[in-house]
Amino acid sequence: MQSRVLLRSTFLSLFLFVYVPLIGMSKSSAAETPQFRDTELFSDNGAVSVTWTPEEPPKGSQFQVKLWPETTKEKLNLSRVIYRGSLPSAFVSGLPGGEYQLKVRLIGDKGPKSAWSRPAHLTVKHHPLSFTFWLLGLGAIVTIATVGVILRGARS
Repeated sequence: MQSRVLLRSTFLSLFLFVYVPLIGMSKSSAAETPQFRDTELFSDNGAVSVTWTPEEPPKGSQFQVKLWPETTKEKLNLSRVIYRGSLPSAFVSGLPGGEYQLKVRLIGDKGPKSAWSRPAHLTVKHHPLSFTFWLLGLGAIVTIATVGVILRGARS
């Protein structure tokens, strides 16, 4: 008799601890996967600002954004976290020319709370070096002309 009571109480305990919490779960309680507002980004100076939705993370969550070069295989794992916080935007700078992917997700104290978003593709194409030297030459001509005008005016 006692073994039946013990068996029933064990099953009841398992039911209460395992099944009952699952009843209250719904898709609405699961964290929504963030998505980038623009999925095709371009930069001519190695800096870009990215934004995503939702505007605010759920309570107890933060956004995490990862960046990695598209030309490498995921096996190499050259990705790096470039942002972790509660604002729905991040600014990335200092990138060399190339193709990159960005992904965002929600994280909490105990790990991920959502899946990674669809990737946003970033293309960084710096100005050609010849353009830089052309601007430096133009600046030198303007500087020399300005100094010449000042010296000529001082002699008069």
